[in-house]
Amino acid sequence: ALLVPYGIQCCLSYYHGHPEQESLLQVLPVDLLKLDPSLIAEATASAAGRTRLTGVVDRAHERGILVIAPRVEDARTAATLWMTGVDFIQGNLVQLASSGLEFDFSAAVL
Repeated sequence: ALLVPYGIQCCLSYYHGHPEQESLLQVLPVDLLKLDPSLIAEATASAAGRTRLTGVVDRAHERGILVIAPRVEDARTAATLWMTGVDFIQGNLVQLASSGLEFDFSAAVL
């Protein structure tokens, strides 16, 4: 909490929406949630999983927290995630990993 005034953001990774994790959001100054890949798999596998993910994203947004979906490898998964309200996607669908720090936005597939 002492670093927040200096622009340092806090990201909670492998977020699945369990009650223990939900309680952390009430005491930590979390700015970003990085979803657990298993939650993403549930969302792409069934309507119930999509509903659950939408609830997780909605609760995060109510707190002003942005949501990141990692390991997005195909357009179908990306579309599902955008429909649930995820703010950012990461993965090889966007651009293959490389050793450089540059990012070719014109070549990104979305």
